[in-house]
Amino acid sequence: MRLKKFLLAAFMVLAAPCICAAKDSASVFRVSVMQSDEHLFHESIIENLEETLEKALGTKTKVEISTDSSETIKAKLKEGRVELVFCNSVLYRALLPYGVRDLATVHSDWNPNPNRADGAALIVRRDSEISSLNQLLNLKELKVAMEKGRHFDVLYYLLGEFEALKLDSEKFNSFLLESTQKSSELVKGVIQGKADAALLPACFLEQHVVEYPSLYREIKVLNPLRSSELPCTVSTTLYPNWSVLITPNISMKQATDIAATLLTQPKSSDGAWWSVSTQFDGVDKLLKNLKVEQYSYLREWTLRRFFEEYFPFIILFGAFLTGVILYSCIANRLIKIRTRQLSQSLLRLSKYKKEFELVRRDN
Repeated sequence: MRLKKFLLAAFMVLAAPCICAAKDSASVFRVSVMQSDEHLFHESIIENLEETLEKALGTKTKVEISTDSSETIKAKLKEGRVELVFCNSVLYRALLPYGVRDLATVHSDWNPNPNRADGAALIVRRDSEISSLNQLLNLKELKVAMEKGRHFDVLYYLLGEFEALKLDSEKFNSFLLESTQKSSELVKGVIQGKADAALLPACFLEQHVVEYPSLYREIKVLNPLRSSELPCTVSTTLYPNWSVLITPNISMKQATDIAATLLTQPKSSDGAWWSVSTQFDGVDKLLKNLKVEQYSYLREWTLRRFFEEYFPFIILFGAFLTGVILYSCIANRLIKIRTRQLSQSLLRLSKYKKEFELVRRDN
């Protein structure tokens, strides 16, 4: 008996750290933020998000926020190591196969329409002979600098513009040089002639010009587009702003509490708040046109692509073939009916002929 009590006590002592560790692990709420330095109000928005989550989840839950690359976010989703993701609209739609759903979108005085609040700018030197995207692709040698790992952030936006203009986006990829330098250093590189062009996030130039007032006398934006919905010059179509995404690991109660807290948060000192974005179809079309992420199968001739590409023709051919088969069946049926009727008529005629011959012989 004493031995049993001793063993039970020893087991409880050894198991206690494991139990405590399990409780601590269960109380951690993990948030993965897409890596994107020098983005408009990026740091203040993340701080606002962290405060909101702590308020919604309570003091018993510890919020852990990590800044990750798109590939790391995908890996965490696959392994079930993240409850919430904060990223731009392109990465959001690319993550749909992982079961994520948008909860709230950044909204601010700076970009009054959350459906049209993000894009990219392609800059060259002011004295450069390059004046359009088409002219840029006509060059044989070109160095376009882009901060490493910003494919979802800026590159896809610009490649989508090439596709929309029926230009060779693959050729632009061959000019691309990924750099570990920040956007501010890339701008300096273009001014100093180290690169012919640089790809930047929307509104970075408008922030950077505050520190360097002479900036616009030294650089220019290719394919400049201005909109009343965003007071920044970009080279691309505008897409939805960054969104908070829930993952399959989050409970329904947590999702409800977070959504309610986010959408009722007052406006921050930077003039930002949380709203809802409703138009992601443009982003889906962008990914499909570029044949990337879940649409990468379009680069190969698979049965799925064949049906998607030629679905209308398949339907028409199917309808035509069905019509031919039906016509053939009906025609065969009618022929059989007519043949039987003709056979019956010939039999009757033969019978009448025999009867006629018998009557004539008797007379």
